[in-house]
Amino acid sequence: MNENEEEEDYDGGSSVPAFVLPFVTAAAALGVGSLLGGLVIWLLKPAEIHEVKVPRDLTQAELEEVCAPFVIEKDDEVQAVQAQMVTLAKDLKAKNERVAELEAKLGSSGSGPGRSAIVAELEKAKRELAEAKQELEQVKAERDQLVEDLKKTIVQLEEAEARAEFEAEQKELYKADALINKWKNFKAESKLDICEKGGRKKMGKCREKVDSIMTDVLWGEFKHCVLAGQEAPTVLEITKDATLPQYARYIDEEDKVTKGWALLLCDPTLPEADLEHEDQAVSAKAPE
Repeated sequence: MNENEEEEDYDGGSSVPAFVLPFVTAAAALGVGSLLGGLVIWLLKPAEIHEVKVPRDLTQAELEEVCAPFVIEKDDEVQAVQAQMVTLAKDLKAKNERVAELEAKLGSSGSGPGRSAIVAELEKAKRELAEAKQELEQVKAERDQLVEDLKKTIVQLEEAEARAEFEAEQKELYKADALINKWKNFKAESKLDICEKGGRKKMGKCREKVDSIMTDVLWGEFKHCVLAGQEAPTVLEITKDATLPQYARYIDEEDKVTKGWALLLCDPTLPEADLEHEDQAVSAKAPE
């Protein structure tokens, strides 16, 4: 590398390599739920009783709070070293100019008595120039290592985010599967409760009747109860003169099979938890 190239490389307008800067801000918001999901938080209660909270995924705000200082600190180190390189580059340029000036002066000095003083000064200037070059190369190596560390940090955070997103998707799918399983158990238990007596033919008709009430409307009501964190609906036999519970309704009082049986539902006004995946678990059509 010649002197002009060195000056261009460490010019005052230079900055951290372009491939690093776009990641600095974005990396602060990366999700590391899977990396930090096992974090155990101890809280001190007024009665000096320590409670261990169940490990949970961090919220987006918490992730930013954890990640941002770490990434920003790394970037600040890079910027500080880069600024040092700019200062050293300016000093190197001045020393280069001084050596060139003394060499020109020496060339025109002839063999006069002042020549030895110029030679000594030139040798000193060359030593200082060599030392300045060495110092600049050391700082450049430090800067390059910091940049490499920052890149690795960003990659690790991106990988952690990808794992967190995958696990979040899996959790949503597990919720969906659990919802469907509860619905199937509800149907099976309803048949067992309502159709517990009678011969094969009578029980067959009873089961068909129970199947007929498992409509998309009931599925929507069932889904609402589960997603709202309430008790899953059940069937309930209402004894004579008993009061129908709140949010319950008779199945079909005109049919001998279901006479006296009611669906015990839940408060329809409570908000539901969201499921992100629009699959059969959150569709309007009841699962088979």
